[in-house]
Amino acid sequence: MGEESPSVSNMAGSHQHFEVYIYGSPSNFIDLDELVIKVKQKLDKVLIETDDSPPRYFYPEFDRQLSDYKDDDRNLIMKTLYFDFAMARH
Repeated sequence: MGEESPSVSNMAGSHQHFEVYIYGSPSNFIDLDELVIKVKQKLDKVLIETDDSPPRYFYPEFDRQLSDYKDDDRNLIMKTLYFDFAMARH
């Protein structure tokens, strides 16, 4: 996870940042783009509840993505998505 920063509008008091790395075959950029769409649908502005007791809640918001990148070590293409979330209380 990234660094914490103060959140004036959130009672929990901080934002967290995280990245999602999506890998795909270098022969098909369309598959990579479709995976990006699916990940955004699953994580962007969706309330996530942990199994903790009491549970904690997170509401990630998509921030940005990087251009396609060739990972030569793995011989795959990849895209990095950045999300931010503030801890929420219910």
